[in-house]
Amino acid sequence: MSLIVERVRVAGPANGGSCVARVDGRVVFVRGTAPGELINLRVDEVLSKYSRGTAVAILEPHPARRIPPCPFAGVCGGCDWQHLDPAAQRALKSEIASGLLGVPVGVAAVEPDDFGWRTRMKYASCDGKPALHKYRSHELVPVGRCLLEAANPQTRLGDRVFQVAPDGFWQPHVAAPQVLTEAVLDFLRPQPGQSALDLYCGVGLFAAVLADAGCQVTGVEGNREAVANARRNVPAARFFAQDVGKAHLGKADLVVLDPPRKGAGAHVMRELCTGGRIAYVSCDPATLARDIRAAAEFGYELGGIRAFDLFPNTHHVECVALLIPS
Repeated sequence: MSLIVERVRVAGPANGGSCVARVDGRVVFVRGTAPGELINLRVDEVLSKYSRGTAVAILEPHPARRIPPCPFAGVCGGCDWQHLDPAAQRALKSEIASGLLGVPVGVAAVEPDDFGWRTRMKYASCDGKPALHKYRSHELVPVGRCLLEAANPQTRLGDRVFQVAPDGFWQPHVAAPQVLTEAVLDFLRPQPGQSALDLYCGVGLFAAVLADAGCQVTGVEGNREAVANARRNVPAARFFAQDVGKAHLGKADLVVLDPPRKGAGAHVMRELCTGGRIAYVSCDPATLARDIRAAAEFGYELGGIRAFDLFPNTHHVECVALLIPS
């Protein structure tokens, strides 16, 4: 039987979509709440160092609390912050990212900033209906159509149309390709004739804008189908289907690094910190912070950082960091 604890004051946000509360001195990560709220909580899981819980009654609500527009909020595992308005969500993300990265980080709004932003959705099937998973569960919730899904999604950057496999990676937010390529170009300031690496290059989004700037671009990606599409999308660049962690990368004037959520790791950072400017695109500020610390050991420092709310109503945030020789 779950334990209900009454009249608990919520502290700050935690990375991962919860807030921190304390019950008898023990940390409880609580979903469905916000800093400063007075709640009744249900303890769902007790682990060795902390517990997980859910807010079951809001006695003193946060000023930005709203009724979640989606009837499945709090049940489906997709949205963490839908009970707060978008501006309040960004404030929490800014606080979390700043704490993880050790520098002030302001998370910028990107339209659409609430619903209708997601280019791709992967549904399961439950009794013949589209379904998504419950939070931390294999159990399915029939949802019909997710409110995050864009009405008319396109795998596109300006006039350039990219070929992507049906199950291949493309930036989730409809505005992400434009926003992220602009940030990368602003940080790297590419010049014609410079050498550039696009690592974890997918279907060639960043390689495309670097090639358009006149750079000699080499892309590396572990997924062979993505590399085949990258070659079609950006014929001016060279692409190799290889594990980035095992590739001999060599020196380059410019580097774009867009690893999966687990980050690049110390080995890759050591290979890259050889004198060129690095634009690191990250969907997880925790692993970005770890890789920035690794870069510091190899003579690099943080030259700038920008963050964008490209995952509204979830805890995720996208950052672009500039790493330069110290």
